Amino acid sequence: MKKHDGKLIRKVMVMSVGIAVVIALILTVMGIIKIKGTYLDMAEEELRVAAVQYESQITSTWDGDWAYENEDLSKGGVSVTEEYLELMTDLKADTNLEYTIFYGNTRVVTTLKDESGEYLVGTTASDKVVETVYRNGQDYMAENIVISGEKYYGYYVPLANDDGTMVGMVFSGRASADINRAIQDDMMQMLLVVFVAGAFMIGMAINLNRLLSKVMLDIEMYLEELAEGRLNAEIDEKLIGRNDELGGIADSAKRLRDKLHEVLGAVKEMAEALSNDGTNLASSAGQASEASGQVSLAVEEISKGAIGQAESVESASGDTSDMGEEIDGIDRDVTVLDQNTVDMTEFSNKAMEALNELLSENEQVVASMQVIDRQIRATNDAVRNIAEASGLISGIAAQTNLLALNASIEAARAGDAGRGFAVVATEIGSLADQSRQSTVEINNIVNELIEESQKSVETVEQLNQAFEEQNTKLSTTKEDMVQMTMGVDKVTQSADEIKNSIRQLNGAKNNLISIITDLSAISEENAASTQETNASMQELTSTFGMINHAAEDLQEMSASLTEQISFFTI
Repeated sequence: MKKHDGKLIRKVMVMSVGIAVVIALILTVMGIIKIKGTYLDMAEEELRVAAVQYESQITSTWDGDWAYENEDLSKGGVSVTEEYLELMTDLKADTNLEYTIFYGNTRVVTTLKDESGEYLVGTTASDKVVETVYRNGQDYMAENIVISGEKYYGYYVPLANDDGTMVGMVFSGRASADINRAIQDDMMQMLLVVFVAGAFMIGMAINLNRLLSKVMLDIEMYLEELAEGRLNAEIDEKLIGRNDELGGIADSAKRLRDKLHEVLGAVKEMAEALSNDGTNLASSAGQASEASGQVSLAVEEISKGAIGQAESVESASGDTSDMGEEIDGIDRDVTVLDQNTVDMTEFSNKAMEALNELLSENEQVVASMQVIDRQIRATNDAVRNIAEASGLISGIAAQTNLLALNASIEAARAGDAGRGFAVVATEIGSLADQSRQSTVEINNIVNELIEESQKSVETVEQLNQAFEEQNTKLSTTKEDMVQMTMGVDKVTQSADEIKNSIRQLNGAKNNLISIITDLSAISEENAASTQETNASMQELTSTFGMINHAAEDLQEMSASLTEQISFFTI
């Protein structure tokens, strides 16, 4: 038997004590933080009250404005340095607080001293304090501020004249060591309480663990005997008589033993009866399963034949449907072909009309080109005549120029009498030159006209030849269109004949599909019926098999149950 030596109780105790210690430490830390915050709040409130009270006292003692000259502080023209220093010294003796009066940012009256014992007069406050208090007129609390090498908690309030003009600050402070010492004392007290409480809890846990471990060990040993099948084991009556949870566990264990003793006796009897019934059930199920198997084989053969017949009919139906679809496709194609032939006939007629119009227009163009050819040739002849006339004019201009030259010579010989004639001769010569130049230009233009006219004649001749070839091709095309129209008429006639044949074939196809559809429905019903019958027989055979298997399992379970029950000693 395995011994546990009270490990569960020990774990529970250790866990409980650990949780309690952790909670105590958390509460201690939270208490320390809270105490520290409370001390700091109290210190701030104490310093604020002290600073405000002192500022109010020194402000109301004398009337007038503050002034500081030659290291002497005055108010309303009265020197107050010695008086206020004595007042601050008395307050320090009563409250253990330090006091300082600042004029501007400089200490002018203070109870603070340096290491040599001299008052810290003339020293200045930090920039942050000056900015907050002196310049902005706000209170300021400083933690761990260093003054002459020592840390202080200090509170600053602004100092102003009667008209509200800022002139300085008032300071009250306490050494940080005093506050920190008080906080540390409270922390040590709390830690001591936690330590004592923890030690007490650990002692209680050890004692409780020792007491409970023995009781738990006795109950464990009793349950171990029950687990080993010894239902005749007895438990100590002292354990049952306990008024706690362990007493309840002991009592429950005893009642469990009694109930197991009663149940196992009944189970043993039922196991024997179950074994006999399982044998009879297995024999009957085997016989029924054998008969069901033979019937299932016969039904399966019938089902195979019905399924094969249904498949054949279904295949024939599918082929007939495919044939019908093919016939429908041919019918649609013939309809489209018929429509196409109608369209082709219409297009052929339109093309023939357009071709006739093109032939007529081509003949008109040829006639027009012949007229243009005659006009161009006439123009060419006229240009040549102009060229001949221009040559005559050029000759006349040359003769005129020669006569004008001779006239000028004769006029020069005549002297003054021939001067007027000389002018006329000169003008005639000038006109002859202009005529000659114009004739040259006309000749150039006429030559260009002759060249262009010749080109036009050649171009017209080429166009005439092209139009003749085009006319020949159009005639040939017209003959081809006539032949195509005759072919389209033949195709239209053949399409009508095919369409009539398709209508007859489609009617026969519809009758065949109807017959095969009826046959297919009958075959499918037969196949479905045989399949359902076969499935039912298979389910029945499977059921008998399951019964037979269950009977065998029942026998095995009965044997196993008997074997398991024999483990217990009643």
